Amino acid sequence: MNTLIVVVMHTPLASALKDVALHVFPAAKDVLVYDILPEDDPDVMQEKIVNDIRMQYASVQNILLFSDLIGATPANISMRIAKTLHQQGKQAAFFGGTNVCMLLNAVRYENLSIEELRTKILEGGQKGMQSLDCSCY
Repeated sequence: MNTLIVVVMHTPLASALKDVALHVFPAAKDVLVYDILPEDDPDVMQEKIVNDIRMQYASVQNILLFSDLIGATPANISMRIAKTLHQQGKQAAFFGGTNVCMLLNAVRYENLSIEELRTKILEGGQKGMQSLDCSCY
């Protein structure tokens, strides 16, 4: 895997999204997930996640951080981690408002460059959001 996928969300969303990804892509076992509880200390969680990411440095080129709500604790943790990774010279990208299609595209296209990944992930997220007129069925 060229890309490390890290999902940091309100509990139980991170684990649930990984379960969906594993259902579609059974080889996606290496996705790191962190379900953030209301009582979790953001600084402690950030340190834990950064340490877990560091353990993967040798085997990855890109690090993708996914979160649910921009402005909420999991996203704030993820954005601080992305900043830390950039300062350490790592290729990292943060995505907020993550949906299933975004995560699936991250897994599907994990061998692309970070710029191409960013494009594919955002395209997947947008294509996955639609309003359909079901009155004709």
